Amino acid sequence: MNEIKIKRKVYQVIEELGSFELYDAYRLTRKNKKYTYKKYRGFKAFNDEMDRYNQLVKAGIRIPKIIEKDKKTFEVLFDYIEGERCDSLLVKNDFELPEIYYERLFVIYRFCRFSKIELNYLPENFVLKNDLLYYDTLDIYNQNSKINLENYGIYFWIKSAQGYEHLEKLGYKFEHKNILKKGEASKKIVLLSIKYW
Repeated sequence: MNEIKIKRKVYQVIEELGSFELYDAYRLTRKNKKYTYKKYRGFKAFNDEMDRYNQLVKAGIRIPKIIEKDKKTFEVLFDYIEGERCDSLLVKNDFELPEIYYERLFVIYRFCRFSKIELNYLPENFVLKNDLLYYDTLDIYNQNSKINLENYGIYFWIKSAQGYEHLEKLGYKFEHKNILKKGEASKKIVLLSIKYW
C-alpha cells in the first residue's frame, strides 16, 4: 500500500504503525505535512474511539486534532504532533526533564480531576510541542483514586524501579542506573505534587 485516498485527497504512506485491536494505523504525508491515519474495524470500534476523542476534547486535554473522518468507511485522519516523546527525553536527560514537562503534566492532571477521568500517564503517550504537552493516545478511564498520576503514573517519570523497568520494556538500554529507594521515590513524588499541584 503506497497511498491512501480520503475524501478525494491522496496521501502517501510513509510508515506502517501497526495492526491493533480496534484499527490499523499508518503514518501518511501530503504536501510535506504528516498525519496519522486509522482504519477502524467496523462501526463499534470507530464509534467507541470517537466517543473517547470527544470526551478528551471536552475535558480540555490537548490531543491530535481530527483532520478528516469518514463514518461510512470508518477512516480517521489525525494531525501528527511533531516532537520528541517524553519516554525518549527521559532517557536522554537521565530522568531530569525541564520543569515545564512536569508543570504541563500536572495541568493535564487537574483537567482530569475536574472531569473525573484518568489517562494512561506513561511517558511514551506524551509529546511536548511549543511548550504545550499533548496526549498522543485516546486511552481514557474512569477516575480512580488508586491509579492516578500522583500515586501511580508519576513513578514512570522519575528514577524509580518502575521507571527504569518500564523504559527497558520499551527497548531502552541503561549503562548506569541510579534507582531511587522506595522512600526517596515517594519523597520526590510528594515534592513534585506540592510544587506543581
